[in-house]
Amino acid sequence: NVTIASLTVNSVTDARRFVLNYSENSDLVFSWSEDGRLRLNADNTSNFKTLEALKNYIIRSGYKRSTVILRGDIYFLDNWDLTGFDKIVKFVGDNATLIMNGFSINIDSNIEFENVTFNYTAFGSFASNDIITTGNGCIYSAPELNKENIKIKDCVFNCSGTTQRHPFINLEIQRGGTLNNIKILNNKFNDVPASE
Repeated sequence: NVTIASLTVNSVTDARRFVLNYSENSDLVFSWSEDGRLRLNADNTSNFKTLEALKNYIIRSGYKRSTVILRGDIYFLDNWDLTGFDKIVKFVGDNATLIMNGFSINIDSNIEFENVTFNYTAFGSFASNDIITTGNGCIYSAPELNKENIKIKDCVFNCSGTTQRHPFINLEIQRGGTLNNIKILNNKFNDVPASE
């Protein structure tokens, strides 16, 4: 028998999985609906209750594979934090559209996107005389010394804001920093037509 007089918990992180049709040799699947609930039909099952659970599972479990399948229309209810991966994690769209009304995906290193459609509504302040609008973007990486292993391939970026023209992809580095193994390949960038 063990008796514990007191226990202090400083933080709790959700790493629980919601498993449907998953085995160790499968890719992970993430898919949810406009109201933030999981899609539980045969075509759009998800292995996770939340994006936080997905991220924590990849970081903490020693997950051997590096591919996450995104399925269906995924509505953002907040910014996505995809920072902190110590190995490359690849998000592949399977008829996936990320609908980002005023939200962004925050990344640092070791992240890939392939075959994903991003429907992005720009947000925040914008100065037309700036060469770059710092602090914003559909895919955004905050200023750090170094960034590496970022790949964005075969994706479609659509902007639906009529007054803001923030960057679709914004990787900021500190003075003296380096970008290493950054690949942006075969993507399509669509802005709102001038008549709108």
